[in-house]
Amino acid sequence: MKQALNFSWQYLPNFKESYLINWPETSESIDLPHSNALIPMHYFNEESYQFVSTYQKIFDVNTPLGDQKAYLHFGGFMVKARIYLNGIDLGEHVSTYLPVDIDITAAVKQKDNRLVVVLDAKEDKNIPPFGHVIDYLTYGGIYREVTLEVLATQHIKHLHVHGSADGELNISYEVENATLAPYSVSFELTYDGEYVDSFQEVNHKINEAKIWSIETPHLYALRANLTSDISSSSTVVSFGFRDAIFKPDGFYLNGKKLKLVGLNRHQAYAHVGYAMPKSMQEDDVLTLKKLLGVNVVRTSHYPQSEHFLNACDRLGLLVIQEIP
Repeated sequence: MKQALNFSWQYLPNFKESYLINWPETSESIDLPHSNALIPMHYFNEESYQFVSTYQKIFDVNTPLGDQKAYLHFGGFMVKARIYLNGIDLGEHVSTYLPVDIDITAAVKQKDNRLVVVLDAKEDKNIPPFGHVIDYLTYGGIYREVTLEVLATQHIKHLHVHGSADGELNISYEVENATLAPYSVSFELTYDGEYVDSFQEVNHKINEAKIWSIETPHLYALRANLTSDISSSSTVVSFGFRDAIFKPDGFYLNGKKLKLVGLNRHQAYAHVGYAMPKSMQEDDVLTLKKLLGVNVVRTSHYPQSEHFLNACDRLGLLVIQEIP
């Protein structure tokens, strides 16, 4: 079960220890994604958003917890945060451009949970991309969505699939609490909601695969089902069958040479910095693909929103994904 926690937060542009006990009535009501400071178009510098702020969210869990595991998934915040749930310190976590998952099973309850996030947006030379020279601004805030996930005690927490143009599938996955009980994993492949195949091996081949290209971005869905004596769960990932290869004379997609025409993309927007929701992330892909006519985008210089990346897959835009 996934439950969005993006609306009806409270925000203070500072932090005091007393906030952990008593929340001031002077706080601002905000939604996520959120920028810790609205920035003018011109004449500001990086110190404008480098400060410590505090977020609060009161929430109920919409499904019975039982003996399941509960996690908070932060899509992204800048730079690091100390997180408290119901008065329990869940530690300091670094995000910058990557998601953060926190096991809250021991702290969460069914009703009236109080989540407090103390967010430090100041540069830290020990955390990329800081430590040397960067030519862009990093902004601040909980700038991507937050989700509560309630999962079986034993579940697949990472699933990756690579599909080649000849229909070969190579699957890898990681199971949470893998040693808790013997388990089995099976797979089901669908295309556009229609059943294609079922199998159990991690290396598998299908016949007459629809190939992903920039003109025909065919996407399949792979569902992995885990079963054991103590739990059952499933997770889904989408992917395309394709071969992307660089050779000495250029780039080849599915065996055909393709001239790459593209742009660099920063995830910053006027005034709100990094804090843009799914709709605007997807709109950027439409601008790149349909309006500007490029076939590749480079995420300079860091991992970007999963909404942006997923839309690139759906619309047929190649991505060069970077890390700081």
